Order: sequence, then structure tokens, then C-alpha cells
Amino acid sequence: MLDDELLEQYIHGFYGYGNLDADCWFIGMEGGFKEDVEDVEKRLEKRLKTWNEWEREELEDLRDFQEEIGIDEWFGENPKSQDTWNPLIRVLLAIKRGTQEEADLDKVKRYQSEKLGRKNGETLLLELLPLPSKSTDKWIYDEYSEIEYLQSRERYRIKDLIKDNSPKFVVFYGISNKEHYKEIADTDFKELHFPNSDERALLGSNSDTNFSIMMHPVARKMSKAYSRWIGKELQEA
Repeated sequence: MLDDELLEQYIHGFYGYGNLDADCWFIGMEGGFKEDVEDVEKRLEKRLKTWNEWEREELEDLRDFQEEIGIDEWFGENPKSQDTWNPLIRVLLAIKRGTQEEADLDKVKRYQSEKLGRKNGETLLLELLPLPSKSTDKWIYDEYSEIEYLQSRERYRIKDLIKDNSPKFVVFYGISNKEHYKEIADTDFKELHFPNSDERALLGSNSDTNFSIMMHPVARKMSKAYSRWIGKELQEA
């Protein structure tokens, strides 16, 4: 069993990776994992222990924290391309360029290794649910904890974070969770279809922030052009 007291502090006290002052926020439903359940338990124990030792910060530095808990394949001189982060980085690069010019893989991996989710950087990575899960129809934490609200899924509210910090761009990913995202954004969205494709996205805005709800990079293998299109639409909104 996990340490319920520490686990509950983590759930309520840890938001994600990066910088609340960042211009671009990426928000997903929950982190994923590919390991066996036993490995995930060990990884989560290490995550909780590290977060506790690092003074229980609301935000951590993605690279520093991941490397500390033994996840280093996404960083360094020759990082692997991470399936979820790759399309999100392409969205960001398109926003920054204001064009649909292609970003080569080396540039994407270099950004992933050096800049994504850094504590003083230009991005913030958040999850609605702070615990990783293999898929949205599987939930393992009732086996390792007696916390009542972990026996089913509860949404993790970040609406106030957005209101208080007013990022320029918020990119939600996973259209199947669009109703949760719409409630958090608290604005109207319109649906757009990527030309000559069944890929789609929703866009909305208020006086401070441009929002997008895009398809999940892992749930469906999306085209590079789709990511660039999302970035361009957000930049021009």
C-alpha cells in the first residue's frame, strides 16, 4: 500500500511541470505508462519520495525531476522522441513561428530535452488527474490506497490557475474529454476540420487566452501537418 497521507498531499499539492508564467500551457487528462502495474507502484513510490524530499513544490522542472526518479531517455545528448510531447512541441513551434513551416525531428527532440516543462521556461505541462494510468478505462489506485475519492475518477480542477495566470495559449489534448475542458476554459468553442482529413480540433478564446482542444497524440497517430495547423490557428485567433 502507498503512504495515503503523502499521496493525498501530492494529489492536492502538485500541479505539473514548468512555469505558471509561461505563455503556453498543455493540459491532458492524465499521464500514461507502459510498464507493469508493479513497476508503476515502484515508480510512484519513487515519485512521492522525491517530491517529498524536494519540499513538495506545486511545480517541478520536468527534466530535473524525471531524471531524479530514473526517467532519462527523453533528455540528454541523444534523447528518444516522446510520443505525446512530440506533437505538442510542434504546436508550440508553429505558434512561435506563425507559419506552417516544418520543424525537423532533431529540433523537436532538442526542444524536448532542453526546454519543455522547465521551471523558468515558456511552457507548462498539467494533467487533470495527477496520477498516471494506462488508459482511461483502467484505474489501479484502489488497490494501493484507501483514500475514498481514489476509488473512482475525480476531475482535478485547474480553472482558477488559468484565471489567475492568464496564459496566452492553452492546448488541451484528448477530444474525448472535451466537456471537461470546456468547463475549465469557461468559454465558447467552435469545431474546425483539418482540410482533406478527418482530423479536427475545437478553438475558443476569451479576453486573455486562446484555447484549443486537439486530438490526443497517442490515442491516434496524427499527422505533423495537423500539429502545425493547430499552432497556426491558435497564433492567428
